[in-house]
Amino acid sequence: MRSSTRCDAEAGARLIDTLIVINGEPVPTADALGWAALLGGPDLRDFALRQVAVAQAARARGFEAAPEEIRELFVEMRYMMRLESGEALKAWMADNAVTPEVLSEACAQLVLRRKLRETITPDLIERNYVENRPSYDRVTLYRIRVGDADVAQELRALVLNEDESFCLLAMEHSTDAETAHMGGYLGEVARGELAGDIEAMVFGAEAGDVVGPVKVEGVWEVFLVHAVRTQPLEEVAEDIREAMFQDMIEGAAGRARVEPG
Repeated sequence: MRSSTRCDAEAGARLIDTLIVINGEPVPTADALGWAALLGGPDLRDFALRQVAVAQAARARGFEAAPEEIRELFVEMRYMMRLESGEALKAWMADNAVTPEVLSEACAQLVLRRKLRETITPDLIERNYVENRPSYDRVTLYRIRVGDADVAQELRALVLNEDESFCLLAMEHSTDAETAHMGGYLGEVARGELAGDIEAMVFGAEAGDVVGPVKVEGVWEVFLVHAVRTQPLEEVAEDIREAMFQDMIEGAAGRARVEPG
């Protein structure tokens, strides 16, 4: 009969050899460490899960990483990591315990990852943009912040009725040290970056409107809506593609059958 110590040692060795099993595919710990050294990933198991799940999803769609594609990706990665010389590459591989086989597999995964990402076509991106158009609204805001409601009302009236400069009033009266010296300039703001009631007011306004006063955490704020715009599709297309791709990754990882190594 084998001793319990020997059994424990063998179980530990198996655990070290295989990090995780994804849809029946064992992922050696050494391979995952090598991929992480090249591609990054703070949580090794989570990183390995997403790498393998994405590669499996790509292969399920019939994608393959051809040898020439792997070589091209490898050259690209070397330049990105400034490992152009053979000596630098060998030193990096030795420092990170990365074998040529692990390096090749990491590059193959990146090829498959790119091919899967390219399935998110311009038509899909445009549909996503149309469905979520309000999220691409932006307003350029100026703000005056004061501690008294009557003062806030008076400042608002000076802008609306006396044609006083909002920016000059902000420089003179606003208690917001971060923006007062810039005439109250807050910059371009997206939905979700403001409190709900303020967001509804400013995004329902037009350029040139003065909004408020609104009480926020014990102070009173008045806003000048300087400009209103919706980001055009061409400006956000790649961000949409990346967000959709991240959803695809999360979906593949979430559907994967995961077993311990």
